[in-house]
Amino acid sequence: MLTITDRETELLKGSAEMLVLALLAGKARHGYEIRQELADRSHQFVQLSFGTLYPLLNSMERRKLIRSEWVKTGKVRELRRCAITARGLAELRDRRNQWERFVVAINRLLASLPPSLARP
Repeated sequence: MLTITDRETELLKGSAEMLVLALLAGKARHGYEIRQELADRSHQFVQLSFGTLYPLLNSMERRKLIRSEWVKTGKVRELRRCAITARGLAELRDRRNQWERFVVAINRLLASLPPSLARP
């Protein structure tokens, strides 16, 4: 099993909302599906606990980045399905642009390291 370091956990915290918005841009999903899809697409690197995911979804809904509805999935069981809103799409575009600028800047800095500090 992949072990995620404390530093990686901190990086993930700042990116989790953007990653959820990116998944919901493709289609509406329920919480378990969001959690599984993040893990699967990241080769198990991104693993949000339900204790992290559901408060995040609630916060995103309060800020109108997503909307949710209860959907019956059988005779008794209902799941809360989340979908991205127009505000959420705009937020995703902004965050993705920020992320891409950040990655370019960090890569430039790392590329300028002396050869003795370059990765093996």
